[in-house]
Amino acid sequence: MKDYQAIVFFDLDGTLLDKESKIPKENHEAILELKKKNRLPIIASGRSPKEIKQIIEGTPIDSYVSLNGQFNVAENQVVSKHVFPLTLIQELMALTQKLGHSLACYTL
Repeated sequence: MKDYQAIVFFDLDGTLLDKESKIPKENHEAILELKKKNRLPIIASGRSPKEIKQIIEGTPIDSYVSLNGQFNVAENQVVSKHVFPLTLIQELMALTQKLGHSLACYTL
């Protein structure tokens, strides 16, 4: 990883994105300026990697903390991922079904 002068974390909703869930021109320009000044912009979100990749497409952002820290990428390289064992997911699915609740899962 490059030796950056600083790291800047961004949330998505209400911070980096506008009301239409797009990155406004002025925010895009600010990110470009950060990169020029040797600062690494990082998205920090509870969203999935797939959602984040769609949002940052066409921007100089190549790093993110996703799924509330469960899957993390720096400069397009996966630096950490924390997955639940399949047996645990199956147990959770059975329990939530028994209790009449739903369970959403994301696979990497």
